Amino acid sequence: MLVNQQNADRPIMSVIVCTLNRAHVLETVCLASLAVQELPGCVELIVCDASPDTATEAVMRQWGSTHGDWACTYVHATQRGLCSQRNQAIHVSHGDAVLFVDDDLELLPGALVALIQAFDRDSNCQYGGFECVRVLPLGAERSESATSRIAHRWFASFWELGSGEGPKRILPSGFNSGGASIDRETASALRREECQVIDVEWMSGCCMAFRASLFQEDGICFNERLARFGGYCLAEDVVVSLAVRRVVGLRLGLCSWAQAVHWEAPGGRGGDRSRWAARAYNHRIVWTLSGEPTLARRFSWLWGQIGSVVQCLWRRRMDRLCGLGDGWRAIRLDETQGHLPE
Repeated sequence: MLVNQQNADRPIMSVIVCTLNRAHVLETVCLASLAVQELPGCVELIVCDASPDTATEAVMRQWGSTHGDWACTYVHATQRGLCSQRNQAIHVSHGDAVLFVDDDLELLPGALVALIQAFDRDSNCQYGGFECVRVLPLGAERSESATSRIAHRWFASFWELGSGEGPKRILPSGFNSGGASIDRETASALRREECQVIDVEWMSGCCMAFRASLFQEDGICFNERLARFGGYCLAEDVVVSLAVRRVVGLRLGLCSWAQAVHWEAPGGRGGDRSRWAARAYNHRIVWTLSGEPTLARRFSWLWGQIGSVVQCLWRRRMDRLCGLGDGWRAIRLDETQGHLPE
């Protein structure tokens, strides 16, 4: 573990980045955006790296030596996987709040201050965490026609699969909806208005901040069972959001002045078969944790799975269909063995 001397101070926020074989992306996207953030106090950066080489460590050594206002810690992961790496990084963090950022996420100027101020304004501790507004990358404005968007939205709504449109909700089927990126013009308009906090049911894992006490005192952690079909851990953000809201009873909010661009660099998400296996298995965990297994909710789960099959058949993606089968077999095995989500 590489640590610089500034970690002796108590940071107001710990920024945690988990990465694997993407040293260049980490350096040119994430760290480059952190370098231009205004720091209202001591802030620490923790990078938990599962790469087999030393490229990321070298990047962190160089970055830490040239950015002395940050307290930097490099940790080599003991286990590969987003959830386990985040849990490991939490154990060495010191901040009053913890911000989880993907290695391909660009924090726009002022985002870090906006998140810290959101916690400061919440003096009654009604909120467990805040997230950034996601903004479309430059040159990636939506090219899809209005007809295609309407058709996609109708299909997702009909089958309860969730789409990026509308408020951020967790559906009875176990899928989550909302959270689409906004265009630059809309983002600029939000910055010209008074900062607002909008309640959400789940926060996006690429850029979400929580009170550190949730992990240190309330026992919240990232569910490592979500890595069953690969370290990408699909829906890990939804599961931890559910824990904060349902177990601890705190609200979650989207901060309009905290904005970020998720570039979604290639790599790290696994193949289609494994991702669609996780789509079935991980969202079953979400379904189990988000409510009682009533007849209506069981039907919603089944309806969503049928919709997923229809998607695969319509697009002629047999690899995805096989992935769904892998996920269903894993669910059945867990139920047979009595392994319920925690």
